Amino acid sequence: MVLEDLIIRAASTGGIIFIDAGVYKITRTLYLPKESKIVGEAYPVGQRGEEGCVEWSDTIVATQGPQPGAIAIQWNLVSSETPSSMWDVHVRIGGFAGSRMQLADCPATPDVVATPSGPINQACVGAHTSMHVAPGLRGLYQENHDLDDATFTNITVYAGRGLNMQAEGNVWLVGTSVEHHSLYQYQLANTPAVFMGQIQLETAYYPLNPDASFPFAPSAELLDPQFSSSCNNGTGQCSGWGLRILNSQDIAVYGVGLYSFFRKYNNSCLFPNQEDCQKGILSIEGSQTRNVGILNLNTVGASSMIDIDGSSVANAADNVNVFPDTIAVFNLQSQSQP
Repeated sequence: MVLEDLIIRAASTGGIIFIDAGVYKITRTLYLPKESKIVGEAYPVGQRGEEGCVEWSDTIVATQGPQPGAIAIQWNLVSSETPSSMWDVHVRIGGFAGSRMQLADCPATPDVVATPSGPINQACVGAHTSMHVAPGLRGLYQENHDLDDATFTNITVYAGRGLNMQAEGNVWLVGTSVEHHSLYQYQLANTPAVFMGQIQLETAYYPLNPDASFPFAPSAELLDPQFSSSCNNGTGQCSGWGLRILNSQDIAVYGVGLYSFFRKYNNSCLFPNQEDCQKGILSIEGSQTRNVGILNLNTVGASSMIDIDGSSVANAADNVNVFPDTIAVFNLQSQSQP
């Protein structure tokens, strides 16, 4: 396509691509090669095994209509020397004009019981994953409202995974936000050396109707959590994780807000100080996980603030603050030495 050819030519000559303000509908994968520099006024970055640097800013990546297999951003590029960077790059799934997933298409239906066999509205399954960072990388917002509706009315749009990080490390996430995905918002899987500063998330508004075991089947390749077993007929962990750390090392999190405000679009689970919109919100798993440090952990709506291998180690009721529940410092040296 013309846009891809332009990006490739600019990257090969050290040029910068400026994309005029507007909406551009892309009907196939758009490849961003190494050395790309793009400034906006939606993409895989690199090919597997490719090394180099990309600088990318001021862009919204979105899907249109049902796209159950869509990965909005697939990051493959390895940056060994100069780190690659993204600033103000957003993924938006549904809830805006032109998305074909607005209030008239995907209304919230809290009183209609969803089951694996139906009635999930397949026209409102908007994305598989918002961003996947592939194994090998180093050096380096799905919506639950109709933003173009005057009252920001709730809608039901399904997106499976938020940010799935399967990298070789040296990753910095500063001032990032991931919201309203089914399985998890942030997942660090087999990823060492990650700094996360001032991250924020909200879980989906519709659980437990449906719970997180569907409509997205777990993928062994992507190391997805298994909610069909953990949900335990509605009594266990049935909602998607806020932050999941799996077999990862040297993780530093400085300032984090993990929020669950609704169950079946009803926020009565927050009052008065019930904190049971969902069971757990932060999961640390795997025998290879070690050296996890979290400063200023704030949660809302989850009865357990931290779970390790399926067991709660910090309850919200023991850490009540003004609005959120707060833990100042949490350190996990290894699974045997919290």
